[in-house]
Amino acid sequence: PEPIDNIYDWSQAPSAFVPYHPDRLNYQIPGDSPGWQVRSAHIWRARVNDYMDTVFAAAQQGKDQVACFWAHLPESDFLENLQKIDSVAHHCESKYPDVKFRYCTAIEAMQIWRKGTDYTPPVLTFNHEIDGDNVYFSVESDEVIFQQQPFVAVKNIYEEYIVLECISKGENQWKTIQSVPLSTLAKAGVTACDTLGNQSMEFLVYLPDDVFIDNTDDGYAEEYGSWNSSSLYSWGTDSRVAELGSADSAKASWTNIVPQTTSYNIFAQFPDISGRAEQITFLISVNQSPVDTIHFQSVLPAKQWNYISTVQADQGSELKVEMSAWGGEQASGNLVADVLKISALVRDKDIDIQEERIDFGAISVEDTAEYSLEISNTGIHPLKISSIHSLKGLVNTNYILPVSIAPMAGITIPLTLFTVETGTHTDTLQILSDDPKDPIVALPVMAEAMPYFHTIDNEDSSEYEEFGEWYTSVANIYGPTSRYAWLNRAPLASARFHTRLKKSGTYEIYEIVPQTVNSTDDALYEIKVNGNLQAAYHVNQNEGSGSWVLIGRQYLPADTEIELWVKDTGNSTTGSVIRTDAVRFTLVEEGTAIDEKNTEGVHSFELTQNYPNPFNPLTTIRYHIPGASFVKLEVYTALGQKVAVLVNKKQVAGTYAIGFNADGLASGIYYYKMSAGSFVQVRKMILLK
Repeated sequence: PEPIDNIYDWSQAPSAFVPYHPDRLNYQIPGDSPGWQVRSAHIWRARVNDYMDTVFAAAQQGKDQVACFWAHLPESDFLENLQKIDSVAHHCESKYPDVKFRYCTAIEAMQIWRKGTDYTPPVLTFNHEIDGDNVYFSVESDEVIFQQQPFVAVKNIYEEYIVLECISKGENQWKTIQSVPLSTLAKAGVTACDTLGNQSMEFLVYLPDDVFIDNTDDGYAEEYGSWNSSSLYSWGTDSRVAELGSADSAKASWTNIVPQTTSYNIFAQFPDISGRAEQITFLISVNQSPVDTIHFQSVLPAKQWNYISTVQADQGSELKVEMSAWGGEQASGNLVADVLKISALVRDKDIDIQEERIDFGAISVEDTAEYSLEISNTGIHPLKISSIHSLKGLVNTNYILPVSIAPMAGITIPLTLFTVETGTHTDTLQILSDDPKDPIVALPVMAEAMPYFHTIDNEDSSEYEEFGEWYTSVANIYGPTSRYAWLNRAPLASARFHTRLKKSGTYEIYEIVPQTVNSTDDALYEIKVNGNLQAAYHVNQNEGSGSWVLIGRQYLPADTEIELWVKDTGNSTTGSVIRTDAVRFTLVEEGTAIDEKNTEGVHSFELTQNYPNPFNPLTTIRYHIPGASFVKLEVYTALGQKVAVLVNKKQVAGTYAIGFNADGLASGIYYYKMSAGSFVQVRKMILLK
């Protein structure tokens, strides 16, 4: 078998494919445990003829073996490996004609090797004992089983799976120790195997399994309209699409015979097809009598279960769901049909919070951090949230409570956290509701408070705006999206981050864009204070992309309009786009206007010290040129060997920030050299890994 508990040490195990009883204290070596262990190897090892040859050679000498070779189905070369190992085995068979082999399951192989004659699984008797709303389970076997107790598990209407421990009640008889509520029980099951691996399973069904009706199933029909198949799907292998003109209408239906008298939730799922109809109607009927009509006025989300309705239906009745749309109600659109889900796992009220913890991440002291907590109700009756509070008072909300969440709906609770102390902060957020199962939900809260900084993301509409044609990128590194614009388009693209900082002082200014190789090598970053240009930096957006890159260091006053512009200069020599994602202002030295540095234009050549220094493996090198010049920036080892050319082109006047990635270099002292006309300057930097 494969290692368990992520333990990959089998160095002490026998090298032969001969089963053995493992030691009770060391699974790798033979001992007196009742179970069996056998060596295993990944299929790729057996693809080598010599490895398989050793197995056949041992068999030629009279050693019976259980050669266990394994692989994972998702592996891209899974089928190729199966074909290869089969070829290798038959090659060895021709070399050792007296050796016989066969393919078996694990159980079949061990039964043959042990020369067992019992191929009959144990007969299990599985019953429940009901005491009010409490249910216990009893198990009886007609023979000795291998386990110390049968494996008993239940599934409830909350789609939770619970394992129940058993105690012995006599010879080959057991009873569960813990009871489960009958009112929420969906299914119970037991499994056990005898000493030769013959396995039995028995089930008690309290609610029917979910029913999925795909567009290829018998229960699906197209009532009218012009329907065609689409290769896009959310279930199965395709979906069906009816194009709606202004005078067109279409209808599809799903029909199911109800297996048990109870309530059923009905859901539908759609593929991500563009132009889907916004206004669609679902008509639900039982035995051809309408019981509910639901109208949707906007496009339902793709590739997720969309709640339609809950209906009560009797066993044996015909439940039919019809979906229709009319082209006259919308400018254009496609009615799309794929899969319907009918589920008896109906909850009264059910609080649903996806987060297991709330992590504010890195936050700034003396600034309010925000977090949006999504709370849903997957029950069929309103859920009342009565209180939301943190035990230490670190987290707060201004949401008016109590609040009622409608069935199959959700709300967003804005949370805030404020602290003046740096370091790690923890708390617990408690949410109190009238959920019958989980009336109190406790979520751990974490935050790492750092010296004052302010971050602006491209999603922050109050502090970010664009000029020119910009597009949303599928790549992102900070926040849910990033943005890009094509270079050299008229007008040249630009974007403006703007804010008012809470503290005056010297700030390090950083930018981050997704990891990229096709961005501009000449993005112009301009810092403005109250509309006045203070500094300009030319940045190669490919260097250091995917990480925060320092673009400048600048004194910035508090409570003043600060702007950071990102502009296409039209002078890029590589790449096809300019990107934006997020920028950050990090306070490194608090001060007043008296401390303000001279922010007039660049008047001389200067190569500044890289930052950070020492570094690993990313650092930023900044330099100033007072006029148009041909600039060369190179990196050398301490022995004078050139290892990188960072810049080798003509540049206009300004301040430039160049990222240097030393990922492939060894630790040590390096020198970077700038040449521009008669100006030459060299500085030292240290790489520490």
